[in-house]
Amino acid sequence: MNSKITPPLNEIIETAKNGMKESALALTYMRLSQYPDEHDTLLVLAGLTPDLDEGIETLKKILKNDPSNVNAQKGLDDLQSRKEKSKPSISTELFSGSDFIEKAGKVIWIFRGVNKPIKEACENDIISKKDLGWAAMRAYNAPTRWAAAIYHQRDKLLSQKMTLEEARKTNWTYKSLNQPAGELLDTHTVKLKNLCSAIINSSDISLAMAASTLGFQIVENRLENVSKEIQTKPVKQVSHRKEKTRKKGARPPVSKTKKPASKPTSPKRTKELSLQVYKGSNYLKEKELETLKKKEKLSYLGQALIVIGLLISLGFIILPLIGTPLSSSKQWYLIGGGTIIMLFVNSFIAPRFENAAQEYKNYLAGREGEDRFEDVLKKVFKNGWLLFRNIDLPDKYGDIDALLIGPKGVYACEIKAFSGHYRNIGNRWQYRSGGVWHNYKKNPSKQATLNAARLHDFLLENADIDIWVDARIVWVGDKKLSLSKPAVRVWNLQYAKYINEDINDGRPLDYETIDKIVTALKMYLQGYRHTGKSN
Repeated sequence: MNSKITPPLNEIIETAKNGMKESALALTYMRLSQYPDEHDTLLVLAGLTPDLDEGIETLKKILKNDPSNVNAQKGLDDLQSRKEKSKPSISTELFSGSDFIEKAGKVIWIFRGVNKPIKEACENDIISKKDLGWAAMRAYNAPTRWAAAIYHQRDKLLSQKMTLEEARKTNWTYKSLNQPAGELLDTHTVKLKNLCSAIINSSDISLAMAASTLGFQIVENRLENVSKEIQTKPVKQVSHRKEKTRKKGARPPVSKTKKPASKPTSPKRTKELSLQVYKGSNYLKEKELETLKKKEKLSYLGQALIVIGLLISLGFIILPLIGTPLSSSKQWYLIGGGTIIMLFVNSFIAPRFENAAQEYKNYLAGREGEDRFEDVLKKVFKNGWLLFRNIDLPDKYGDIDALLIGPKGVYACEIKAFSGHYRNIGNRWQYRSGGVWHNYKKNPSKQATLNAARLHDFLLENADIDIWVDARIVWVGDKKLSLSKPAVRVWNLQYAKYINEDINDGRPLDYETIDKIVTALKMYLQGYRHTGKSN
């Protein structure tokens, strides 16, 4: 996964001409990691990067080695001129807590099918302060998280006022960091989730107002859409992983998109593309296979020990038959010893390796099922869809079987190929054994939901992309599966037409966002951490 591929320069230029500037920029960084002083590639970087300072420094580097480079000098003059015109100034606007409360109250509370503005839902006791606290720390999108934190502390913030400059200079005493809040935000030490936590938990009212103001800068451009967008059907909230596992140093979502340093044309995409497939690491799959093989062998060992224990227990019958009479005390020793062995195996060994052979078979069937899933998708999706397989995200929660990305959304897929009779009722999964239904411990619905949240967090923290990720379970088993109002939709490979119909009802995704998502994932697969400015 860490092997670095050096893309040719003409491929980078062609990618940029096709309007995929994010991908072209990522490829440029990859090439420069191998050829850091190549002038032609440095010129391309200066034209693609949205960071004016980076573009200027890159062109100065070229001119230092080649003072007569006309293109570099011309580009430097242009970028320096643009930088002078675009010098940022910190707003002197005075923000008020009452204004924040009003804006937060208009945000729609979409959870559990409420679909009402937060203010109305609170006034009618539909949602509680506890609900607001949960959303402030766990909500799926940034505007809802900020709005929930503001409304949770509305009484405390009501009379507060502060400028953005004052907010940035406020000493961040929360969690004992003791640095200006603006600096911590710029270095990504503090993110939106930290701001929301400070709003709710800090005893310093000035710090809470500063966190509210800085959080507003992050979500401002998205608040209006969230306030207007009434959901037509209940939305299943994908819960985040525990906060302590969140990756440190990831930057918060930006409120405005930077203008690119270059001005290339972006022609419309007219070419129909077949499904593109990217394969991640097989390391976790191989480790899982090794573990299952060991479990299967140990399960056989446990069965052998039970047989040995049984033979020892029956020794008082067997030995006299072969001419070895035993005293009464020795017979009891044999019975007791054999019984102890069997009890030990049944109590401590067998439970750990229960169904090991079946798990091993399911694993092998699952690997085969992933290939079948890819084959089906290649037949169904052709126009601009991409499939990533076996993506091992940095949170160490295991790999995601498949990520399907395209014009109708992003789907985190959990692929299952169980043998036997299974059923899925709501959020519960059960299997039938001996005529009785048993709960299945490794719940696919929970796995798929967690994976969707993990991908959302990865894109938000590493690429500033805040999108909804849909969870899907892909059933590739050849046995019976019964469904009753499943909490997570199930795609059965036997009914590929249904998969296409489900996708057609998905959430539209523009090509620019698709390009950013793919760039972030491809850079991660090549061993890079995707940031706005890569080293």
